[in-house]
Amino acid sequence: MAAYVRIRNLVVFRAHVQAYGSQVRLAARCGLSDQRVSQLMTSKGPVIRAIHAAALETELGVPRGYLFIADEPELIRDYLGEIPLVVEEDDVASTDRADSADPTPAEE
Repeated sequence: MAAYVRIRNLVVFRAHVQAYGSQVRLAARCGLSDQRVSQLMTSKGPVIRAIHAAALETELGVPRGYLFIADEPELIRDYLGEIPLVVEEDDVASTDRADSADPTPAEE
């Protein structure tokens, strides 16, 4: 069964694709048709197979999870790989609070 992800932020996705230059070249390098990239750019098809999303993010030079998000990340381990997902600001704040508690015992 194929895993799917959706575009996290259409404006950011468009900016990265436009900065890349050629949609045709991008599509070819990622195993997609140029029509499919165009559909993503116009939000007519914001959902894409995780393997293609990973190829797009790699080719565009961004980390996994920067341009696409999974509704069920536990089902797409191959897409997530070793590269950490982009962390939302709320997650960072809660992590900072958790890290501030010193788990090591005080020296006697």
